[in-house]
Amino acid sequence: MSDDADMAQDQMDREQELRRKYRPIVNIEVHSTGECLNCFEPLPMNIRWCNKDCQDDWEKRRARV
Repeated sequence: MSDDADMAQDQMDREQELRRKYRPIVNIEVHSTGECLNCFEPLPMNIRWCNKDCQDDWEKRRARV
């Protein structure tokens, strides 16, 4: 038998899953700026991130928005 806290957690989990599933998909092209978009290290103009870790971190933080 579930208590009130378990039922509330289940409801919150279902709501979170629905928010993820139905959130608007925004695919905005981000152009290079001459520095890493994550850590701001100087880069050539045609490069957006210094390495894969910076790209993954940037994308992860952007997904939370």
